[in-house]
Amino acid sequence: MGSEMCIRDSNNILATLQQDIYAEYFKKTAKTSKQFFQELRSLDSELEKKLKEIAKLGSVSNSDVERILLIAPKSLWSRIAQYIPVQYPSDATEGYKVINKEALDEHPLDNKLWNCVLTRFCDICATPLFCNLAQYLRVENEGSDKITFTEDSLAEYLTKPKSNIDCIDIDSFSDKKMYENKYARIFTIGAELQDRVHKCKEAKEWSFRELIDKECKLPMSMASTNIALLTDADKTRLGIVQSELTANVWAERQSNGNFAIYQNFQYQKYRNAFLTHFAPVMPELVPWKLKGQEATDSKLYMVKSQGTMSLDAPSLRAVSYTHLRAHETDSYLVCRLLLEKKKKIKYITKKNIKKKTR
Repeated sequence: MGSEMCIRDSNNILATLQQDIYAEYFKKTAKTSKQFFQELRSLDSELEKKLKEIAKLGSVSNSDVERILLIAPKSLWSRIAQYIPVQYPSDATEGYKVINKEALDEHPLDNKLWNCVLTRFCDICATPLFCNLAQYLRVENEGSDKITFTEDSLAEYLTKPKSNIDCIDIDSFSDKKMYENKYARIFTIGAELQDRVHKCKEAKEWSFRELIDKECKLPMSMASTNIALLTDADKTRLGIVQSELTANVWAERQSNGNFAIYQNFQYQKYRNAFLTHFAPVMPELVPWKLKGQEATDSKLYMVKSQGTMSLDAPSLRAVSYTHLRAHETDSYLVCRLLLEKKKKIKYITKKNIKKKTR
């Protein structure tokens, strides 16, 4: 009985707040710092300042000659979009649609409160990506009247972003259409993240039967593991195209039982080869740093087993109490590394563990 009264009272309060008389009050009291994002860690002040400077460059540029290019890992795109008006020239960016403010002004939502929230989101976002809406606004709660935005309900308002600032990642380096563009400024944002670890997946996943039919020995070599390097013979049988900048080609077993093929590249050389098409414009480096982040937080630590296999498992950043175990090493070369955040990293010396013979 008590819970029903609380729900009824809450609904009455929400209904009251939706009245137009409160619109002016919210306009006066709302603060720009109270945005719609749930950020666990804010950006470093210097990085934030630099992103805003780039955004200003985009606002004054109005011709193809003055276009700007941003190169950043895809994992950073949503954060960059909060500060910089960008577009994504790659064809594989369907998940990065924006809410069209003009369409929303022309055809507002029936619910005034919902329309006000969506309009506010568009006002404070340089690129109002749908995926940047707070998660609680995108989760459907059946039987509830809470504010809920879905791609289906906002289909008429979602469009591809348009800007004179292009944002791409490593996947666009092989896109020859990009070579035709002229850029006045080029920025690489968070390039140090991809300098360390990245991988590109081949479009096709192979089933066990398909690999056997190709006389590929991967299923047998991966009998007791989920990852294995491809031999030159396997690459030929599977028709894997390997560029001169390829560093490694390997297979990973997927959760559906299929096998996916991955490549990684000598990223710095790959990026530099791509940038030669835009000479003499030189890239400007913008390191990615979070507020309060220590220098040691951004370092990469790897365990090299020196076992029979020449494959190591890299990790971009080891978080608190993350155990990195060497994979398939000989019993006398067992390595185990425990990295704990905010503790001193001690020198790790490899010691052979003598077999217990006595």
